[in-house]
Amino acid sequence: MSRFVPLLVLVLAACRTERVAPPGAEFLIAAGDSSFWVRSQNGRLKIRGAPLQLARLRGRFHEIYVADDDRSHYEAVIVGQRVFRRDLLTGDSVAIFEDTTAASLERWYREEHPNDPRVSADDEVSEHPIVEATAEIGLLDAFGPYQSYEYRADGVIQGGAEWHVTRRGVLDLEKGDQASLAGLFGDSIATRIVAEGKRRFSLALDSVLASPDARARAAADAIADFEFDSSSFAIVRDGRVPAVQFFAPGHGARAGGMMISLAPIIADSAAAWWTDVRATLSVAPFDSSLDRWERPGLSVVTRYDATGDRATLAMLDSAGREWPVARISAPAYSLLWLDAPPLDPATRRALTRAFDEAALYSEQSRTALGPSRERATRLASTTRSPRTPRL
Repeated sequence: MSRFVPLLVLVLAACRTERVAPPGAEFLIAAGDSSFWVRSQNGRLKIRGAPLQLARLRGRFHEIYVADDDRSHYEAVIVGQRVFRRDLLTGDSVAIFEDTTAASLERWYREEHPNDPRVSADDEVSEHPIVEATAEIGLLDAFGPYQSYEYRADGVIQGGAEWHVTRRGVLDLEKGDQASLAGLFGDSIATRIVAEGKRRFSLALDSVLASPDARARAAADAIADFEFDSSSFAIVRDGRVPAVQFFAPGHGARAGGMMISLAPIIADSAAAWWTDVRATLSVAPFDSSLDRWERPGLSVVTRYDATGDRATLAMLDSAGREWPVARISAPAYSLLWLDAPPLDPATRRALTRAFDEAALYSEQSRTALGPSRERATRLASTTRSPRTPRL
């Protein structure tokens, strides 16, 4: 039996060598509506997830969030929303998007009804208010200092007008202002993109008008109420290349609250700001079932399930050994390495504090898809949800 001892030793040794520690790494990955902080150190993997939307601007981390702008009176429910940028080091917040519609509507209402004072969020309002108006801002993809968003507004004045608006836009997170195509890509490329957008809009309208499909004929009745708006767009990507997607808003009783989405138009990947963005994007083919980020000796992958709603996050070394990390929301948008160079102590404390605080966020306080006022939900339940026909 002694001849089997060396073999047993080899087997045990092989088992021990298989227990290789995962490569050292630290990174943030943005996925779904959350951020995940992964740290591999001394053979141990740690991960934290939180409903945070983070941006790194000039080397400093900021949280991008939406909050209600409640301008209600007893006879007027007026709830808009604002977008803020919060510096994680200082804790200071700056508004980078103001809902001018809510402010203008309240100004008109106060002129018409000077004796109706503003009420607080906990106060009761009339069961049949003169004005009911709500606005919602949904944060979409962010690329570097540029944050795409969707704006929706619905309102009705008792015995008078009713309106529904949906459009998209891009915020410059550093300047706290709307980003223009010329500012993003330069004048000549912006001119090309707008011209191509108008051409695609015309083709989309022609295809609707020429289609024999019953649904298309129904849409044709409202087609004149859509218009091409060069400021209603979002930044998307085609693989690792930036693209612009226009959304033509509808107006009036038939098309208000709807949009026509046009096919994305390839922009300029040589734009200076995109250079930093490209380093955070997956190197896997755009139509693959996984995303992959690489650096020497290490790959990070996310594999999507059949529904596309969840993904498995894993790390792989250069030998192909794999360490599962966690199940995360999907899709994964970007990955930012935090150990090259390593985080300074102050930034690490700020990130830790932000994740701790985000763990206490309620669904209502973080969502950008609906006003938090209970009394404003009556309007949402009686108006049409914004729809986006794809042509």
